[in-house]
Amino acid sequence: MKYEIEFFKGLSQIEGLEKLLGISIIKNALISSVLKGVDPSTFKLENHMDHCLTLANEKYLLFIILDSNDFIITEINQAISLIDHYIPVVVKLEKDFETFGFKKEIDLSIQKICDIAIRKGVSNKNLFLIFLRVLFDNDPY
Repeated sequence: MKYEIEFFKGLSQIEGLEKLLGISIIKNALISSVLKGVDPSTFKLENHMDHCLTLANEKYLLFIILDSNDFIITEINQAISLIDHYIPVVVKLEKDFETFGFKKEIDLSIQKICDIAIRKGVSNKNLFLIFLRVLFDNDPY
């Protein structure tokens, strides 16, 4: 991170994102960026040993990846092969230059998440949108 923020003190990037996804405007904007017509409040967040995050409800399982090492990709592939009651979606956050061949693979930028939140009435200068941008070394405003 370019900026040192107390909110993220001692946290890795994935732990910082996990903390931000506990804030409804961030969680709602991320889910709305990926899926249309779903209720973001029905999704539960889980951290998988700091390798990836998942957001799941009764229908969808979103794998949120920030890093693209072979271990993570192999683990997600194995998990997807065992899933029969969810629609799995792999969300690559700020990784639009890599393709892994998942059936549903979405490139998502921090700017798109912020744009969705702003369209839903959140101020561009909302503290948590600023924190999200800073976490991914984007311009705070």
